[in-house]
Amino acid sequence: MGDTGPCGPCSEIHYDRIGDREVPELVNMDDPDVLEIWNLVFIQFNREPDQTLTQLPAMLIDCGLGLERVISILQNKSSNYDTDIFTPIFDAIQEKTGARPYTGKVGAEDSDGVDMAYRVLADHARTITVAICDGGLPDNVGRGYVLRRILRRAVRYAVEKLGAPKAEKGLAMENAAEIASIIAKNQNTFVIVEVLKSKGTSKGISEGLKIMRKKAPETAAVIFAVNGEDVFFHCLVPKKLSGGASLRADEWLATFSGLLGAKCGGKDLYAQGSGKGAAHVEKALNLAKQYVDSKMK
Repeated sequence: MGDTGPCGPCSEIHYDRIGDREVPELVNMDDPDVLEIWNLVFIQFNREPDQTLTQLPAMLIDCGLGLERVISILQNKSSNYDTDIFTPIFDAIQEKTGARPYTGKVGAEDSDGVDMAYRVLADHARTITVAICDGGLPDNVGRGYVLRRILRRAVRYAVEKLGAPKAEKGLAMENAAEIASIIAKNQNTFVIVEVLKSKGTSKGISEGLKIMRKKAPETAAVIFAVNGEDVFFHCLVPKKLSGGASLRADEWLATFSGLLGAKCGGKDLYAQGSGKGAAHVEKALNLAKQYVDSKMK
């Protein structure tokens, strides 16, 4: 447990893969054949900053079971990564990247770093999946920034070590994740006009607005993304606002596309464009907001 907070005595359960021997000296010594699989903490005190213990009004048991380690024992595997928790993920990674098969090498034996990249990508994918299912989203601040860094690290390993397609797919993933974060922060907003903080692609905005259609089907949005001198922008207008507030996606983009030297296409519910006017994106953002203000009066 931590230096302060709820605490109590614990009972660790260790498993010896070899068996039929007495080796207490190997417990908690990082021996690969003697591993801790369970740590039961009988929480009954609160440790104060001065290290005194205060009895808690209610007691409980913190059951810290290592799922992957237990599975490795049940399946008689020497590594968590050889269990059927990870092998389907490795198969999917190989299919998507075209990398050589996973061979389980570590350290100096993994001379090309490919096996480590498999493990990094699989672990990060699991972390991001669980976090998003629990309501967390990649962001540029706080805990969300940790998720964003995990996502970017996974993309880097996929590209640099496993040969995944470069740049655009990775950027598209980051753009979509950032738009998902914007949606979460503006759940009660009917119109969103934003410039992405991450380097952008048209594909990334498109993927993010697909999420918006599902998560916020009544929200209209103009999303800008900058990549060097290039600026990309997409506009989404739900039917409800197209009729009630007379918002039109193509008309909306027309208010600022000239400023960006952009080429546009689309109709009343969806339109998109791109240009070389990244230096003027903040002015374009303001023009997009003014269009909404004029229509929502």
